[in-house]
Amino acid sequence: MAGPAVSGEVAWSVPATVRQDRWLSETEPGLQTRLLESIPVGALFRFPAGICLPSGISCSGDLCLTISISPGFWLLLGAFLLLDRRGAAGPFLLAAGLHEAGHLLVLRLTGIPVLALELRGSGAVIRAELPGDRREALALAAGPGANLLLAALFWRLWPMFGLCNLCLGLANLLPLPGRDGGRLLRLYKEKRKMEERLAKSPRT
Repeated sequence: MAGPAVSGEVAWSVPATVRQDRWLSETEPGLQTRLLESIPVGALFRFPAGICLPSGISCSGDLCLTISISPGFWLLLGAFLLLDRRGAAGPFLLAAGLHEAGHLLVLRLTGIPVLALELRGSGAVIRAELPGDRREALALAAGPGANLLLAALFWRLWPMFGLCNLCLGLANLLPLPGRDGGRLLRLYKEKRKMEERLAKSPRT
């Protein structure tokens, strides 16, 4: 998945505060929010994303996930399928979907509320109430981790799928802004900064 929208400094153990009636990217003073985003392939267009269920069907419950798809995503998907000459589109899209599934699975298992999944021209964005602690680090690592595991399992059985997973996993582990690796590095720096502040604070 989806770069991150961060406001202020987040303590390693202090949960984030968000308003569920707004997208997490619309940060306000006092809101500690982030986005998980992966597969940055360059936005073609930016349109308001609409709910993917055209009939307006809605669902509720812990397992219900609101999914929105922008026209830019459909355009990118069509161009990807049209220009594919090596049969990589299917394996790559499957690897990308399992990357996001890895994020979502760990978010659910660790009890982090997931608000929505947005598919757009720049990639997939998972909107969640991220707490800025080790649970967030696990959720960030889950996507690339799933890809690397699948790469090892399918390297001989389905070489193209294994290669797509390897490339996607390694690319997202790069310590760059907008990548899972960059967000993991930021979390580590925030943790170290908080530890240094606590060490320097006068003890009572």
